[in-house]
Amino acid sequence: MHWMIAARFGDEQFLDQIKQGFLCGAVAKIDYEKSLRLYQKYGHEVNSDQRDRARDIHWSGLDRVERS
Repeated sequence: MHWMIAARFGDEQFLDQIKQGFLCGAVAKIDYEKSLRLYQKYGHEVNSDQRDRARDIHWSGLDRVERS
């Protein structure tokens, strides 16, 4: 259950563990599907044009500092 919570908050490592559990029969298909949907929903929620622009500005600023 804690793996599903971690997947819900975008932790790809735990999503992979859930997938492996499903492939070996330790995790039910419905639980794997629910975890995958929660992970995808998180990804859509955190993506935005404004956030991407802010990230790009941040990283370009660091590049200028490192070159100085």
